[in-house]
Amino acid sequence: METASAQPTFDPARERDARYHLTDTLRLAWPVVLSQLSHNAVQLADAVFVGNTGSPTALATISFANAVFVIPLVTGIGLSMGLTPLVSQSIGEGRPGTYLGRLLTQSLILNSVVGIGLTLVLFALVPLLPYFGQGQDVARLSGPVLQIMALSLLPVMLYQALRQWMEGQGIPNPPMVVSVLTNLINIGLNWILVYGHWGAPALGALGSAWATLIARLLMVVGMAALVFSLPGLKPNLPRKIMWDAPLLRHLARLGSPVALQLFFEVGAFAFAAIMVGWLGDVMLSAHQVAITVASFTYMGASGLSAAGTVRTGFYYGARQPRGLIMAANTVYAIGLGYMTLAALGLYVFHHQLPYLFFPAASVAEPAALLLVYAALFQLADGAQVVGLGVLRGMGDVRVPTLIAAFAYWIAAIPIGYALGFWGGLGAPGVWIGLTLGLFIAAIILYVRFRRLLRQWGPAAAKARQNVPLGLGH
Repeated sequence: METASAQPTFDPARERDARYHLTDTLRLAWPVVLSQLSHNAVQLADAVFVGNTGSPTALATISFANAVFVIPLVTGIGLSMGLTPLVSQSIGEGRPGTYLGRLLTQSLILNSVVGIGLTLVLFALVPLLPYFGQGQDVARLSGPVLQIMALSLLPVMLYQALRQWMEGQGIPNPPMVVSVLTNLINIGLNWILVYGHWGAPALGALGSAWATLIARLLMVVGMAALVFSLPGLKPNLPRKIMWDAPLLRHLARLGSPVALQLFFEVGAFAFAAIMVGWLGDVMLSAHQVAITVASFTYMGASGLSAAGTVRTGFYYGARQPRGLIMAANTVYAIGLGYMTLAALGLYVFHHQLPYLFFPAASVAEPAALLLVYAALFQLADGAQVVGLGVLRGMGDVRVPTLIAAFAYWIAAIPIGYALGFWGGLGAPGVWIGLTLGLFIAAIILYVRFRRLLRQWGPAAAKARQNVPLGLGH
């Protein structure tokens, strides 16, 4: 397990070495990717265990509860992600370890406040669930499930502070280990609580929510134990807990646009699930199967995006344009290659995969059709999330927020509604809208990156002549 930074080195001779960038990116990315995949496997396990009860209503309940829950969840996670580029840029600028400790303290404070606030928001939404247009049983059953899931928000936010702090230093292995282990615990708890093994009551969808809550509590405890015990991190740990209002505001300012980006993107997917729910429990169950599979492959690209944030943030803080270009191009290439394989996998196995989640053709067959659309948008999905990560490393978060708002809420959702309900295509129409939105976002984000590079590169190279290498501003 890593106990020291895995950040790339300041070696001008290697700035254009493609093999160096490839191996360095993969070394940093693979544990982050595995951590992301494992984190998403919580939702995957929920869908598999609940779906195999054979009840479309139970699976639709999980789908609807997740659609409501995921919006505050990703908003909070997005706010926490402002920490990663700040840590990597600080290392590139040569700031001392005490500054990294202050960053961790303020992130824990900020994430705690946000986690509690978002939990209260979800509890306030429970009485409103019957007005979302879902089936009567789904609306009734989703309330208790959502309340239990809401209690996991604070543990998630505390875990995120610790995770982003470590990943910003190029130390992704501990979060990966914790995520994998707690996900295995979640799978075991699902088997016990959903089906009623070992003398436990068979709780169905409610049991899945309890399994998720327990696993996330263990996740933050395990992560905290690692952070405060690894010898390599001790020089960067906070010396004392104190309120630093300017730094707290800086973290919030940097994370808020990221939170809005994720709110617009994931909020659009959540609203798409709600729209599909208007078509009935069976179609919502099929949507849940397809979106769960697509989300799992997406998490791999999301992990690569996090690695891209660290690497571009490092070169951006060190004012090394050539290194930044190579780092960004490398993560784009890996991301597109990975999502190409994911697209082929989804298309080849689109008939078989749904039966892992639901035993009956009534749900599995429409889910198989939706997986074809999921295969189509894999490349766009990977390109847009990598683009967000690269721009985040360069400190560009506000304009990508506007891009996300346009792509998902001005394009994807209206087109999806028009095709699905006015055009009579149903759920496939909604998915076509999402696909178009992802392609629009991917293209505009890449154009944005190239434009910023043309503006920043010459100025950074000129400034670097008067700055000792690695010491920053």
